[in-house]
Amino acid sequence: YPHAAAQQARAARAYGEIIDGRELSAWADGMLAVIEMWAGRPRQALLLTDRGLSAAPDGTCQVRLWCITARAAAIQGDEERAVDAIVASKRARDRRAAPTELHDGVGGEFGFGPARQAFSNGSAYLKLSRSAEALAECGQALELYAQAAAEERWYAAEAGTRTDMATAYLVRGDLSGAREAVSEVLNLDSGMRVE
Repeated sequence: YPHAAAQQARAARAYGEIIDGRELSAWADGMLAVIEMWAGRPRQALLLTDRGLSAAPDGTCQVRLWCITARAAAIQGDEERAVDAIVASKRARDRRAAPTELHDGVGGEFGFGPARQAFSNGSAYLKLSRSAEALAECGQALELYAQAAAEERWYAAEAGTRTDMATAYLVRGDLSGAREAVSEVLNLDSGMRVE
């Protein structure tokens, strides 16, 4: 329900402005950007990530927004901006900023750990048809997901990562690599399958 999600995100952004909650406003801009991106409006998504980055505190909040920027730019076909955003996401993570309340304290859907970052950057590289970089990022994401405690693992993201890996192998013409990458996705119980 993207329309309802956008209404909720706009409300969150308004509340963030009222309370001078830069992190909440930036998170809401990221959510709005994701909605625009999946609706086929990457240019609008990029405007929203730019606005979010102008308010975002250092750390995970910026990492997330840079990753959304990379994916939207890749969808738009702007390779230079996408790659610059991937590099910026890594720099933002490397700065090791102080944890923030929403992204790091509450976490969950508000979190954006290194595994999610690698998955997102792998997807951006895949959209750019840069299969080697996509495989490297997706491989890193799977390693990080595997290290997480069972109750903290996000099987949908793992399945998405494996699907992106399979696609990257297909771009390279490697059918056996694609088959291996997607086999675990196809073997998921029906109740665990996602679009």
